[in-house]
Amino acid sequence: VSGVSFNVNSGDSAHADRAAVCNISTGSFDVTATCAENYEGNATAAACTTAGPYTLSGCEPIVCVSPANTAGYETPTETELSTAAGFDVTTTCAAHYAGTAVATACTVNGAAYTLSGCEPIVCTSPADLTGYNPPTETELDTSAAGGFDVTATCAANYEGTATATACVADGPYALSGCVPIVCISPADFR
Repeated sequence: VSGVSFNVNSGDSAHADRAAVCNISTGSFDVTATCAENYEGNATAAACTTAGPYTLSGCEPIVCVSPANTAGYETPTETELSTAAGFDVTTTCAAHYAGTAVATACTVNGAAYTLSGCEPIVCTSPADLTGYNPPTETELDTSAAGGFDVTATCAANYEGTATATACVADGPYALSGCVPIVCISPADFR
């Protein structure tokens, strides 16, 4: 019987190898049933009313549902949601998140499985600001609703269009676009 484990208390140690056979003609039926791993419910064992097997019932497989919030994860591939049939859900971290995505099965029927392992990518300030004024760092979390938001400008004696580029993993963002102003002598100077 799937989903139920049982223990027969026959009181007959000489026939312990035949413990799954119960003789109810003695007036006693003593079978304790419990739900097997990945099943839940109220396991019961009922004596047979005619010659044949007794009945085990009351256990249902634990089946997970999708979590309501999957922020930070790509849409999960739900191959199997029943823990009894071999729970199988895979996903990866969404853009602007890093880590190793893990889907963990629920332990109660009808509960959501959990997703873990992905964290927002948060940039840090670069150590070297040569050629740039201190940037205005409005948002360093690349997963934030408004996204990465840093405004950069060229420092005195530098020119160009300053650009701040978000990091693709935790670490400093990049500054580019400013070059030193270099003076050269005029061509017609004598």
